[in-house]
Amino acid sequence: MTRYTLVDLPVEILDNIFENCLPDRLMAASPRPDRAPLLLGHVCSSWRKASHRNPKLWTMLCLVCLDCGESVEELLGKEQRMIEKANFWLERCGAQRISLSFLVQALSWTLFMQLVDISRGPDGNPNLETQSIFGTFVDTILQKNLDRFNTLLLQWPGCTLNAMPFNNKSPPLPVHVETLAIGGDESMCTTEALNHLSSFCTSKSLKKLHIGFETRHRSWKSPPTTIPWKQLTNLSLDAHMSFSSAYLLLQNCPNLRECRLRIRGPVKPSASIHFNPHLESATLTFERPEFALEFLQPLDIPNIHSLKLRGSLDGFCGLVDANTPLARSVYPRFGMLKSLALTYPYFTDQALIELFMAVPLLTHLTLSSIQGWEAFAEALSREGTESILPELTHLRLHLGPLYKMTVQVPPVLPFHEEPFMRGITSRRARGSPLDIQMTLPEAYASLLPGLEHALSEICPDLAESSMSVGFVKDVNLQEWISRDRPSWITPGTLPASGLVQRRLDIVY
Repeated sequence: MTRYTLVDLPVEILDNIFENCLPDRLMAASPRPDRAPLLLGHVCSSWRKASHRNPKLWTMLCLVCLDCGESVEELLGKEQRMIEKANFWLERCGAQRISLSFLVQALSWTLFMQLVDISRGPDGNPNLETQSIFGTFVDTILQKNLDRFNTLLLQWPGCTLNAMPFNNKSPPLPVHVETLAIGGDESMCTTEALNHLSSFCTSKSLKKLHIGFETRHRSWKSPPTTIPWKQLTNLSLDAHMSFSSAYLLLQNCPNLRECRLRIRGPVKPSASIHFNPHLESATLTFERPEFALEFLQPLDIPNIHSLKLRGSLDGFCGLVDANTPLARSVYPRFGMLKSLALTYPYFTDQALIELFMAVPLLTHLTLSSIQGWEAFAEALSREGTESILPELTHLRLHLGPLYKMTVQVPPVLPFHEEPFMRGITSRRARGSPLDIQMTLPEAYASLLPGLEHALSEICPDLAESSMSVGFVKDVNLQEWISRDRPSWITPGTLPASGLVQRRLDIVY
């Protein structure tokens, strides 16, 4: 019998095996020796040659630095090592487009002070001017290879749109970026700031755009012309927008399939109808709950399947009430929803039940900090004509407080364990498949045994049923929300980080 070794494998088969060893997402593509593609080259010399000659193995790179060090020398050394790794990947990917994630956590206070030139201006006030941070990486990797990237996820301390290599100060390279996500310390997401993305004004490839600057911008009279809005399919902006600016964006993005917007007052509902036939998923954050339906009223979004409404812990001025003309005009548009998330209270108890009766196709429901937990649990147990959410298969609950200061000492759950658990598990008897996950913040972790005991008393046969109930503890609401990022940005891709990190407990 003829014996064959791995060395005897045809090149095409070996390449296919290697390619299936790669991570399935960009954030997992870190240049570590224990992960492909570097790991493949450590087996033997023939595998090293095989991995180096296949450019498809080098099309994803994630560079993450969680600690910039305590001195400028350390910072420059880390920057140089990231440049070397990026060049290594760029040399081997050949003509293939590369996806790059470059994420750096905030600076320590010690390092920040070394980078700051403190002087007195003419008025006697301190004038802070930080040196260019990661400017060499921008010039050496991003600027010179701009035509070779397919995806760019970028965030580092001091990062501004002006620091990006996306303006046409010099003869521009053709831009083939399809996904661009940027976060940093831009003071305002204004038209002037977005003008620094002028390399994209003639781009035919840009489809997904995330600008992660969370400060408020001025209202736009017209969208910046540097971005090809009409071809975007995914849009995410962390800057607060007025009603008029948000309507203007949606009007100029007719091909959007997914959007994330943060909307603030004053309330100026549009008199005209805004038609977005392709919009399937929307995440909308409002300063005040009552703004939500007012904003949605003039939108014609017939294919919306996923809707997430978020509020502010400091913005409680009035909840949406039941049986109002506004609710009656908006609720019917939610009939095609299959996924709904409500973060912070938006509705009174009865208005919430009315909303659930208007979404019979809903399969995924996420709730946090609602007022009437027991009323919601009781409604789930209804049958017949009064039943709600007949198709529900996934239920996610964050059992946090309504307001920042309402955590009692000792903490108390906003419902009685037994009636609440009985209500949310009532469909077990019908054989309905339902996956329930309850998340508790750290302050409520001591109450978990009581919930588990109530569950075991009410559902002793849970393991044999088609229902599953799980608990996750020590997760605060902000962390819970931050995990829920769009799939194309990748959860955790752009963590919240300012210029300065005062706490120095980060591990590299």
